[in-house]
Amino acid sequence: WNDQNQWGNGYQQGPQPVQRQPVFYNGILNRPLLKQESKEIFRANYGNSLAATILPSIIAGGISMIPIVGGFISWFFSPILFVGGYFLILELVRGYQQARAGDIFNVFDDFGNVFGAMFMANLFIGLWSLLLVIPGIYKAFSWAMVQYILADNPKMSGTEARALSEQMMDGHKMEYFVLLLSFLGWELLGACTFGILNLFYVNPWLGVTIGDYYDNLRMLYEARQ
Repeated sequence: WNDQNQWGNGYQQGPQPVQRQPVFYNGILNRPLLKQESKEIFRANYGNSLAATILPSIIAGGISMIPIVGGFISWFFSPILFVGGYFLILELVRGYQQARAGDIFNVFDDFGNVFGAMFMANLFIGLWSLLLVIPGIYKAFSWAMVQYILADNPKMSGTEARALSEQMMDGHKMEYFVLLLSFLGWELLGACTFGILNLFYVNPWLGVTIGDYYDNLRMLYEARQ
């Protein structure tokens, strides 16, 4: 993790030294171990985990209430806010003790680049989906790590972030789909509480789980280079 690798010098300055068990064995994900590890991180950092998943939506929703121009401004700022949330989640996953909710706004230093990268990724996914549903889904999973890559290095171009995500997700798309599917029961249970359980428990845990998955996938990818 230095100047020469593909992530460059992002805000994270490299993962913090924390003791975590490897969740990939011979390239195969140990999903129960990942979910247990992420749950422990989530519970130990509940406030920040909740902030990372709920603040971007609250801020974007608040902006959208501005008369006439609110919807457009919210659309413009939402991608940056959510990448900022992923930035905070990666701090928690990596054991950064000084992490705070305000770190969500760090990526605003590279607003233009992050917005452009996310806009193009979403645009291409949308165009692929218009052609055929399956190719659109395939591209969505191929580029699933783009937002986390940008959270790590907001100066990386969208083209580089998409290419890197494709390389990282090669052979892991179905695995990632099953990981998301494993939370379906929790999501349905949350629906029975009118979304309250999802908002305050399931979504923050899921957010940390995906961030933890990305960081382990990154380490696996780096080890194979």
